[in-house]
Amino acid sequence: MFAVVNILSLRLKERNMRNCPVCSSSERTIFLEKKWDDTKLTSLSYASRKAPEFMRHKLVQCAFCSLVYAETRPSNAFLADAYATADYDSQNESLY
Repeated sequence: MFAVVNILSLRLKERNMRNCPVCSSSERTIFLEKKWDDTKLTSLSYASRKAPEFMRHKLVQCAFCSLVYAETRPSNAFLADAYATADYDSQNESLY
């Protein structure tokens, strides 16, 4: 059993996928397919106060603990750059 789990974990890493962040199980089912359109990304995409683009990473549900999580995640460098270059529109909040 240990060898099978290790092989599954290696295959997940090769495809940039991850085990469940809560229980480490590699067993999962698809919860929602990826929905992404690079043409809809703007400088406000990573701002907190904006209309949603309704885009998402592929979400899976752990077969063991039922957690729903992103199967792959963006790198720390990508997220740091995305948030550092994002525009924030706080004009409405600044009126209060």
